[in-house]
Amino acid sequence: MEDLIVRRLRVELSPYKGKNPLLQIWLFIRNLFLTEPVRFQWELWSDWQCSYGIVPKGTKVEGATIPRILWWFLSPTGWLFEASVWHDYCYQTGRGTKAQSDLEFYQLALLYNTPKLLAKVAYLFVKWFGKGIY
Repeated sequence: MEDLIVRRLRVELSPYKGKNPLLQIWLFIRNLFLTEPVRFQWELWSDWQCSYGIVPKGTKVEGATIPRILWWFLSPTGWLFEASVWHDYCYQTGRGTKAQSDLEFYQLALLYNTPKLLAKVAYLFVKWFGKGIY
């Protein structure tokens, strides 16, 4: 397994600046439970090979999509990051089927030493809620 070398990109979707103060408070509270309005992307600086294939240099991924309120406990770049890179790549390119991509996500999570319960819960979430070009 090769090291994964990435660069973080910050993507602003809807900043608070210039909005009504009550709306700012509402958006702050709402966004504790969502991954928006600010999300981070990571760009691969080199090709990355895993047991299922190669993710090419320059691919942009989001990592694990985890509600912001849980980031203190479960980081988007933590246990599930490597599996998420492959999963995001599959979803972006339409590689294989959705079911196959979701299963590979689970298997990679286990391969990269993610606790089994966390890997299973994450797998169920991508299986039920994951959206790609499928």
